Amino acid sequence: MTDAEQRLRAELTSLEAGLDVLIDRESDGGWLSMLAGTARERVEAALVRRRAAGEGGPPREGLDLDARVELVCELALAERLGFPSPAAFESWCAEVEQARDAVGDPRRTTALLTEIRAVGERVWELADSEAGLLEAFERSRITLADAPEAELIGPGALTPLPVRTPASVLTAENPGGVRSSGADNDRRTAELEAFLRERGVHPRRVVAGSGRWRERGYLVASAQLPFDDVLALARRFGQHSVFRLTEAAVEIIRVADGVTLSRRPRRSGGAGPAQGP
Repeated sequence: MTDAEQRLRAELTSLEAGLDVLIDRESDGGWLSMLAGTARERVEAALVRRRAAGEGGPPREGLDLDARVELVCELALAERLGFPSPAAFESWCAEVEQARDAVGDPRRTTALLTEIRAVGERVWELADSEAGLLEAFERSRITLADAPEAELIGPGALTPLPVRTPASVLTAENPGGVRSSGADNDRRTAELEAFLRERGVHPRRVVAGSGRWRERGYLVASAQLPFDDVLALARRFGQHSVFRLTEAAVEIIRVADGVTLSRRPRRSGGAGPAQGP
């Protein structure tokens, strides 16, 4: 394999990994149901083969380029990636696939390598963007695990809350906003619960998320675990943000620096940017 081929394939691997993360997040994990016909059959067959071979990793790693193209177009991501239309993205990907199989004109290969790197950077920028993560947080519902109809935020939210406020929602699942395997999430959740119990904390189990994205977590009263310790735990488990709830409001707090990214009434249906202290 030539140096140009190696670099091309390395950039493609990065691009595809970023597309997978972006597709998973933008579809709330429901991307498989968006595929139709042979595309879905191919991905399902790939997932069966991976499981039979004992391969780990999230389901999105079973996607192929054709399925990624279909999902990018379905999720209206092509324009956000800098393409004038879904058709333009599809055409560009076809050229990329051809170049992967047989590198031709060296000048075109070099130009294509530059394009792939630029698109890949844009993909990862969107996949890692705080704005995207914040939007997902703001769409979230939080319910008690043992009473799914008991919502903690939204128009019909419980009042009063089942623990003393202020309280925080802690999770150990899907660090960095990237979906992990069920086994990894189970292990992290068990570690978090064990740590809380060792500290004498008696949390309420909750479920948070939107669409098909659901994360198990714990509602912890600040009287039992100071908020600085909440942030330290969230950082330890790779979380970007945590919810902080009072009887009146819900806030989204960035764990890296404790900055309030969003605040809104706890029993309203809308979200908004942070307002005054």
